[in-house]
Formats: sequence, structure tokens, C-alpha cells
Amino acid sequence: MNQPSEFQPSLRSLLGVLLIALLALAAGPSHSEDAFLPPEQAFVLTVDQGDAAGKVGLRWTIAPGYYLYRDRLEIKAAPGGVLGEIVRPHGQRKADRYFGVVEVYHHSVSLQVDAARATALQLTWQGCAEAGLCYPPQKKTVVLNRASSRRPAGSDRS
Repeated sequence: MNQPSEFQPSLRSLLGVLLIALLALAAGPSHSEDAFLPPEQAFVLTVDQGDAAGKVGLRWTIAPGYYLYRDRLEIKAAPGGVLGEIVRPHGQRKADRYFGVVEVYHHSVSLQVDAARATALQLTWQGCAEAGLCYPPQKKTVVLNRASSRRPAGSDRS
């Protein structure tokens, strides 16, 4: 009959550990995943299809507490197309815990792309939350339609 008494302290210890673990999970970290915006809300892309000369405007509106990496903004023409000059503004220097000293954009960033000889743009960007979450690179293909003007990028095909 010694077995039940030996088993009971082990069961109590296990239940105690489980209770502590559940309480820790319930308390959660100071920034739970629910506290961070999804990337499409943290970095809202708007495309201005431009003029007859083929200039296309790209604007990312960046939510407060978030930033985009300047060197992680990549713009390419879809296969068969050619891009001209891309005007990319300087960003703010930041000592980033993930990539070292980098240039970043806060609030918003606008780029002009000479896309007269392109039918679509392949875009890639990456950003982070100041609170510590770094998003994976986001990708979007924007089909250029010279007949329309400014619209959110969500209305284009991905």
C-alpha cells in the first residue's frame, strides 16, 4: 500500500507544475500576437498608376509603432518588362536589433517608378514593429492599368 502514497506527491507536483504553466500562459507576454497588426494593416500600399509617360507612384502608409526597411523595398518589372529609374528617398538611420545599422521609414514612404515599358510590377518589402516583431518579406504583383488612377493595392492581383 506504499504505492499510492508515493504516487500522490508525484501527482501533486505534476498538477502544481501544470497550474503554474497555465497561469503563465494566461498572463501571456506583454505583447501577445493579437497586439500586433497584420502586415497588410501595418504597411498599407497605395498605387498611383500614373500618367501617359509611365510614371507610377507607390506609397506605403506605415502604422504608428512600425517601420519599413529601406533596403528591403524591392521593385522589379514582371518578366518581359523593363523599369527605368526608381526614385527612393533616404530613410532614418536606426540601430536595428535584427540587421544592425540600417535606414528605415516611419509614417509613410513614397517612390516614383519609371514603368513605361512594364505591364506589371513585382514588389517586395519588409518591416517590423518597434515592440519587437519582425514580419517576413511581403510580396505583391501589381498589374499596371494605365486607364485607372490611384487605388489601394488590394484591388490588384497578388
